[in-house]
Amino acid sequence: MTNDSIRGSNYGAPLLKVEHLKSGYGQHLALWDVSIEVREGQSVAVIGANGAGKSTLIKIMSGV
Repeated sequence: MTNDSIRGSNYGAPLLKVEHLKSGYGQHLALWDVSIEVREGQSVAVIGANGAGKSTLIKIMSGV
């Protein structure tokens, strides 16, 4: 896999792009400087430890 395919240039148009997202609850910082771009034809997974902010990211991206 080349760097170009990792960056997404071998895929279709961007469907979703989030840059430098920050979110928190009270004094707890759930997300800090998160960026993601999903392009047509890509499969994307969000993985991480408990409390890493996965659900928070998905909720923000889906408008919940």
